[in-house]
Order: sequence, then structure tokens, then C-alpha cells
Amino acid sequence: MKRFSKIILVILTIIYIVCSLLIYKGTRGIDNLAYTIAMGIDKGSSSKYNISFQFTKPSSGKDSSSSSSSTSSFVYNVESDTIPTAMNLMNSYLSKQVNLAHCKAIVFSEEIASNGIAGEIYTLINNIQVRPNASIIISKCKAVDFIKNTEPDLESSASQYYEITPVSNENTGFTDNVTIGNFYGQLCSKTRETYAILGNLDKIKDSSSSSSNKESESGTQYKQKPGTETIGLAIFKDDKLVGELGAIENICHLIVTNNLSSTTISIPSPHDSSNSLDLYIYKNKRNTTKVEFINGSPYVTVNCKLHARISSVDEDNGYTSEETINTISNIASKYLEKNITSYLYKISKIYNADIAGIGNHAVNQFSTNSKWNNFNWKNNFQNCFFKVNASVVVKSGYLLTET
Repeated sequence: MKRFSKIILVILTIIYIVCSLLIYKGTRGIDNLAYTIAMGIDKGSSSKYNISFQFTKPSSGKDSSSSSSSTSSFVYNVESDTIPTAMNLMNSYLSKQVNLAHCKAIVFSEEIASNGIAGEIYTLINNIQVRPNASIIISKCKAVDFIKNTEPDLESSASQYYEITPVSNENTGFTDNVTIGNFYGQLCSKTRETYAILGNLDKIKDSSSSSSNKESESGTQYKQKPGTETIGLAIFKDDKLVGELGAIENICHLIVTNNLSSTTISIPSPHDSSNSLDLYIYKNKRNTTKVEFINGSPYVTVNCKLHARISSVDEDNGYTSEETINTISNIASKYLEKNITSYLYKISKIYNADIAGIGNHAVNQFSTNSKWNNFNWKNNFQNCFFKVNASVVVKSGYLLTET
């Protein structure tokens, strides 16, 4: 019996030692990784690229909850001719291995994007560490400046900011959440072109701070730091950046592509066109797109039906009468028809880039794939004619009710 007990004890001891070694090795492996939360790609001076890596600062126990005064991340950059080489060079500079498993955003500068980024996208999408839900951002400033200035005021870390921003953007309509998976899929498509999030330095903070320190009315000194913004879309033809969309154009893009969650627009007041009225817009039914070919030219009809609530007004006139509500509905419908039509002609006539996916509807008009391929939709998108029918059903706001 004692011998059996000794054998059991030896086995348990061996199991304990093996488990301890495995846990130690696993912990050591995690500790040896430097997790990248964002990557920036600029044109290099002596090499092809200047690649920036944004890392999260490791928290130190009890101090982690009270580190609001210091930045939550830091940025290193290196010049290289390829992305994998840049990662290897960064590994030689750091005491840890660079890992992209938690990379939330990949930022390209306009200069890089204008020359084509298919090769870079293929390299990243084939990297097993890169997640397909990482956001793709095209920065109007240098990519390194964009990620260096991404230090949010409300989120506890830059990593949270990159993660939360795409979700919050769905509630503004000012941009779309574009991931590297989406971008790659559209890049391979024969029926549409691709696009990305448009980023820039925050103009509001940037213009209001001629110096880094400001003085409040009470005499207290406070530091005003620059920030970043993501408003609009970057338009691509094949893999090259060719143009951009502003906030209102992006709202129109989301309406046409059935991706609008909600947004707010300002229209002229029905009582005084010099005043404005804000409408909270939300989608109720799926919008439809129909493509017909007349004498070889594509004619596109877009039907949009949306609902809206009055959210704010600039004067005290009543907005509860049926006549006034109908007038507001008519003004809003014409406003959206005009702006959606302008958006469609802009991507068609100016950029010849079907980022709206009209080709997904046009392909159904061809009986065979060979006929569709011979038509060459990507070249002929510029020959489209558009008609937009918008219908906005307006309801009074919660507080604008008759008594």
C-alpha cells in the first residue's frame, strides 16, 4: 500500500512539474509579445516605406487605474522596403516580438494610397496574425501623425478608441466601417470598386490651439492636445486612391447601399428658409436599385424610403399641424433626392468608381458571364444615367405634440 502511495506521489509530482513548466513557458511567451494596436504606412525617405507601430503601454498594477495623465500608448517607426522586413527590424529594436493579433486599425497615407496598395493589402491579409475586422483608414496627413495623435479623451486607451469608433460612426452616418476584409473582398470584385475610411487631424482642436497650453477664464492653465477625426470616405479606382467623399455625401452613400443606421440632417425651415430645422433620419424599409439598359447605356433608378423625426428648430413656430409636417416631408425628400443624385454623378462622372455597388444589380441584366465581362462595367460606369426617388415620412418630435 505504501509502495502504491509512493508511486501516486511520484506521478503527481511529475504532473505538477510539467504543468508548472508549461504555464511558465506560456506566460513567458505572452510576456515576450508586443501587441500592435495600429499600424501606419507612409512613404520612406531612404526606403520604400516608413512603417509605424502603435503599442499599448503595459499597465503596472494599482497605477493602471489612475494613469489618465499620461498617454496610454507609444509609437515606434522604422524604414523598410517590405512590411515583413519592417516587423523583423522592429523586433531587433525591442525586447519583445511584434504581434499584429490585436491590431485594430491599419492607416495608409494619401501618398501611398494614390500609388496603389494592392500589394500591401495582400501582404497583410495573408498574415495569419492580422484579423479581417481591422479598420482601413486613409489619412490626409501622414499616417504616423494620425496614429501619434490618436489619444482619446473619453476612452481609457487608444485600443478602445479604435474599437469603439466604427460602432459610434454608425450612429452619425459621417463615415462607414471599412475593414481590411471588406476592402480585400471589394478589391477582388468585378462588379464594384472599393473605398476606405477617411482620416485626418482634428480640425476643431488643431485650429483652436495656436499653442499647446491655453488659459481658462479662471486663470487655470490646461493643455489642449490635437486629436484625430474620421469623417467621409476615400474612393479607390482599382487599388489607387482617386478621390474622397464628405460627410453629407457619405450619408447618401449609406442610404443607397442600405447601410444607414441613423443620422441627422439640416434642411431649410418651412416657415423661413433662412432658418434651419434638424431631422433625425432612420431607415424603415430596404431601399431598391434597378438598372435598365437603353440603347446600350445603363439607366439607374434608386428608390429610397426613410422615416424622420423633428429633433430641433430655430424658431417658435408650430410644427404639429398636418400641413406643416407634409411640407417638411416634401422639403426633406427633395433635399435627399438632390444630394443622392449629386453623389451618384460624382462617383460616376468624376471618378468612374462604382463604390455604391450598382454593378451588383446591373450584372443581372446579362444572360451570360461572357457578355457581362465583354461589357466591362468598371469602364462603362461613367456612362450611367441616374434617377432618384426619395420619400421621407416625418413625424413630430417627442416634445412637439399638440395639447
